[in-house]
Amino acid sequence: MNKLHFTFGPVQGFVSQARRTMDLFSGSFLLSYLAAIAIKAIQDAGGAIVFPEVVKDPLLQGVNGGEKRFIEVGSLPNRFEASVTQEKTEDIARTAARALEDAWNNLAGEVKKLLDKEVCKLINNEFSKIWDRQIKNFWEINWVVGDQPRLLDVRKNIRNFCQLQEPGEKCTQCGERQVLGNAAKADKKEVRRYWNRFSKKVNGNHALTFRPDGAERLCAVCTVKRLVSVKQPYRWKVPEHYPSVSTMATLTWKEVVIKKSQEHKDILKEVEKYVQVMEEAKLPFSDLINAFPHWKELVERDEFGVIEKFLRLDGEWLFKESFVKSEFPGKKDDLTIAKARKAAADFAKTMKEKWQIEKPSAFFALLVMDGDRMGKLLSGFTHDSAKISQALVDFSIEEVPKIIQGYHGKLIYAGGDDVLALLPVDKALPCAKTIAKAYKNAFDKRTPLEIQEKATISAGIVYAHHKTPLGVLLKDAHELLNSVAKEETGRDAFALRVWKRNGPILTYSRKWKDIIHLEQLRKDFKNYPNRFLYRFRDLSLLKEITWGNDDLQSILTAALLKSREPKLDRAKAEELARIFYMVISSQEKEQKRLNLDGPLFIRFISQEVPYADIIGTS
Repeated sequence: MNKLHFTFGPVQGFVSQARRTMDLFSGSFLLSYLAAIAIKAIQDAGGAIVFPEVVKDPLLQGVNGGEKRFIEVGSLPNRFEASVTQEKTEDIARTAARALEDAWNNLAGEVKKLLDKEVCKLINNEFSKIWDRQIKNFWEINWVVGDQPRLLDVRKNIRNFCQLQEPGEKCTQCGERQVLGNAAKADKKEVRRYWNRFSKKVNGNHALTFRPDGAERLCAVCTVKRLVSVKQPYRWKVPEHYPSVSTMATLTWKEVVIKKSQEHKDILKEVEKYVQVMEEAKLPFSDLINAFPHWKELVERDEFGVIEKFLRLDGEWLFKESFVKSEFPGKKDDLTIAKARKAAADFAKTMKEKWQIEKPSAFFALLVMDGDRMGKLLSGFTHDSAKISQALVDFSIEEVPKIIQGYHGKLIYAGGDDVLALLPVDKALPCAKTIAKAYKNAFDKRTPLEIQEKATISAGIVYAHHKTPLGVLLKDAHELLNSVAKEETGRDAFALRVWKRNGPILTYSRKWKDIIHLEQLRKDFKNYPNRFLYRFRDLSLLKEITWGNDDLQSILTAALLKSREPKLDRAKAEELARIFYMVISSQEKEQKRLNLDGPLFIRFISQEVPYADIIGTS
């Protein structure tokens, strides 16, 4: 028997080239689906998958014609190892590659049929020529035969270049491929007019599929990602609607409003007034109740019949700055938009003035996690690869989905040691900590002690304004994970980064074992005087800190005692100084390092979701 190592790509580009959460989900899900197709082809040809463990994988079960179900998360990696007969190795590898390419072409073909039906007058030979060029031979497939998985990395470095010319205007999503159109040469204005007509026809049957007025202009690959869930070409159902980042940002706030309405019934009257104006403005209400199982419980308590509509309305329409005519999907007359904008502003203002519920957060969290040195772990313990595979199945299929759901997040991908999810800002770090613990527990349960000691996972969490481009954030989250959490902090760590609309403003990382200090600072944050929280960044104090003063805690204690509101006794000041010191200092790679962004991160969370503790957020 031979060991066949198989992979395909591009991965990062295909997933990260996303303007919407739906694109992010589609890219991730399509990769898993195509992996399942290739795996099935190998199994049908008599091969056996060695890594990862795929017996319980829901996607592979679906591809094999198992029980029809609703599948909403990618669960298979784009890289796997199989055991195949020596005389059929090449034939089996080529069969898997052909099956993958055929499946992709069939999916793209289903989307093309949809377009042929709905925008037929806008499709001609030029459109079809661009489509065929971009869809055919899109995937780069590599495979090698040998005992060591690293041979596949060597093969991937030997590039098979097939440079195709992509002339004219480029796709607004990927920025690489030519935008679809019906003219060989067209300037930006012509292309925009074309996509204005294109989007109106498609959006007429599928709300919010494309931004109106030609603002989105996509290539064939990005169009497939956008429309494949609408076409539903699988043997099972996948989400047709996906919560936006604006919905994730406002999720906790909406839940606070609803839960507080149980004590103050008048809150629901305000909710009803707000929802009614949005209905009159003809804003779309997505079918999102099933996206968050705990929402069903909230809807069941609805006496006024408005909670469900409130939850289904995209969180974007809680921010008055979102009511811009060029992007408004409802009635576009100035009076309607002005009335809706005022209703959103008045609603948030009333919640604050009458019931002390601060304005909704404009930030969401993007979480990426990845096992540390997995390749090295597999190479070093080849005889225990089955146990490692089983531990990863327990982790990714049995544990991760439940944890993400418990923290009111939306899981996009969980396969092997990789996790990708969207979460409200107040729940992201506690969720990541729980996932890291589950990873450790899975290996403790399934593998020998020598593997358990090496099995760790790291996390990167980006907290960003809901108007920040999603593709940029996903790339940054992976950079944060790999460069900061793993390389700089030494793995078994988490790294946090906050993005305002003009870019990142702070980055903080620590080992998982040190998260207790950050949690303690969050718990005691209200006890720190405001004067101190601003003064610790003053030039004079910073000089003393960054010069490596050995008595840093004494400096912090003195600064706390100088702050008059609230008045602190020495014992309390020393305790607060100790917590603060533990957050900003660390011992990494045998060198002391100060990171002053830790307290700034806690201040960001405390200011952004001051209402979070109302519903018992960690």
